[in-house]
Amino acid sequence: MRNRPVDRLHWTQVLVFTLALALALTATRVRASDLSYTFVDFGALGVDSSLTGQQSPAPGQTVSVTTQKGDGLGVAGSLALGKRFYLAGSYRSAVMDVNAVVTSRLATAATSGNFDLLLTRFGFGYVQPIGQRLDFVVELGRDKAEYDFGSFAGESFDVEDTALAAELGLRFHATKGLELFVAARGSDVGQVDLTRRRFDSGTEVSAGLRFYFFEDLGLGVDYRSGDVNSLALSLRFGFGELHVGGR
Repeated sequence: MRNRPVDRLHWTQVLVFTLALALALTATRVRASDLSYTFVDFGALGVDSSLTGQQSPAPGQTVSVTTQKGDGLGVAGSLALGKRFYLAGSYRSAVMDVNAVVTSRLATAATSGNFDLLLTRFGFGYVQPIGQRLDFVVELGRDKAEYDFGSFAGESFDVEDTALAAELGLRFHATKGLELFVAARGSDVGQVDLTRRRFDSGTEVSAGLRFYFFEDLGLGVDYRSGDVNSLALSLRFGFGELHVGGR
């Protein structure tokens, strides 16, 4: 269902600004860090949220839901394009718990179940080195979010849509085998309203670290805070030329 408001000027402005900033920074000649932008990540994640919604599938009857915890899997990848650009994509799938209360004129019943949460992202990124150990990253792309609840009493809380997205981040090569990273990503599917079955713009903040056993193998931990919070543990496999600067 696609009921997002027509006005998308806010995120259009963000995309134009970040793209202009990335192009302007290409004139700066700074030696790149040793961080890889050609890799594949595989990981497991725990998720948590407290979203609520209410529907009235029939006269005199209401169904209220509250989302809970869950777990899932994720895969992500990136392909370096030359020294400063890259293509990126990710897919996260989680099965989450949900509590429901069905109220009618005759009785009130509490029940529970599960729902599927699917998050897909694609983006085109630009890397601007800041010194020799820190990279500033700008990424523009599209996000797709799907909430698949099924039904408890004939209602539907399912919602799905895609939208433009923009991300700003920093990757810091702290030591030879340790990377720290932080990012903020905004999109028009950043927040979900289950009652109205629509998305609104929202921002997700993420932070974490990655320890590299070898140059092309690392163990990462990252936390994402937004409409749905998640904690992920992943393995990163690097491929090909690992230096953005091509040293």
